[in-house]
Amino acid sequence: MGQNRQLLKLISIVFIWFLLLDMAWAEDVAIIGNPENAVWEIYTNTSLIRCIAFSDDKKTIWVGTTGALEQKDATTGERIRLYTNLDGLPSNYVYALLSDKKGGVWVGTKEGLGYLSPTGFWTVYDTENSGLPDNTVYALLADGIGGIWIGTDRGLVYLSSGGFWIVYDELTESANHVSSLASDNNGGLWIGRVTKPLWVSTGDLVHLFADGSRTIYNDSNSSLPSDDVQTLIS
Repeated sequence: MGQNRQLLKLISIVFIWFLLLDMAWAEDVAIIGNPENAVWEIYTNTSLIRCIAFSDDKKTIWVGTTGALEQKDATTGERIRLYTNLDGLPSNYVYALLSDKKGGVWVGTKEGLGYLSPTGFWTVYDTENSGLPDNTVYALLADGIGGIWIGTDRGLVYLSSGGFWIVYDELTESANHVSSLASDNNGGLWIGRVTKPLWVSTGDLVHLFADGSRTIYNDSNSSLPSDDVQTLIS
């Protein structure tokens, strides 16, 4: 009898460890404190920061992490609020942020593009209800006239201020993973791309001009030290 109890105890410990390991890989972990009263407390890991953006009035810092979206006071650095997929965030894994002049923020995630309005209302865009070619959004850039450029795992897309979607299929024939975007300050766009599979570590840098023409740079025809372009700034 004593051996059976020890065996059951060991099995229970192993089960709990596997359960915790599974939770660690999940986007968020929920632990129930009292099953009868159904009081839940949500835990999520925000230690790995992927992106940062300031609000237009410079009063708020938006911090995108692999576990949530954080809203912080820009002066004190104190957290104002934490947003997870339970609040309307498409995914807790945040890749890109873009603050707009209205006081809202665009959020590129692993499972769609989200927009948090100044009033706290979420709108979520994905391949089912928008022109997004893929749900994974790696890069966001404002065009200066109310529209935004969106870099996804399957190419570049543009969302106009009027709500029209334009997918640039001609830019997906070789490297389709758009990792970064930057303006050329002349109506054009710099695009950092990575090919698939990612472990090949090849891609290119594309200059998309305002007239629609383009020039492609890589380590074979330019001074780029690597084809793997991850970040751009203008």
